[in-house]
Amino acid sequence: MHYLTSARAVCERVQGAADAVGVLCCGTGMGMSIAANKFRGIYAARCVSAEDAEMARIINNANVLCLAASAGLAVNAQIIDAFMRTPFEGRKIEQLEHLCDFELEARPAPLSDVRVPAVDDVLPKTA
Repeated sequence: MHYLTSARAVCERVQGAADAVGVLCCGTGMGMSIAANKFRGIYAARCVSAEDAEMARIINNANVLCLAASAGLAVNAQIIDAFMRTPFEGRKIEQLEHLCDFELEARPAPLSDVRVPAVDDVLPKTA
């Protein structure tokens, strides 16, 4: 299964339940984080430590945790534990409301306006 299919499945389940959280993992966690944050109401955080996971929940009320497979099972188990046991404290509620406004105001750009870089644009030129 392609990792983006997994991201969609998890995010749609999290969207469907108020207190749901999800965990996604790929090589670096970055691709999953980018994919997950495309879904309305998803606040995905790529965490590389238990402290990151705690802060993602306490401050940002993250509801999807994105992990790097390269970190290893033991480290990721600690990160998951911290994420699952840490509640949102409500300290930055105005900030989160502002983020919600971004989501509500965002309008998708017409496909004709979206430029996806070609491989030639990204790779360095060789002589």
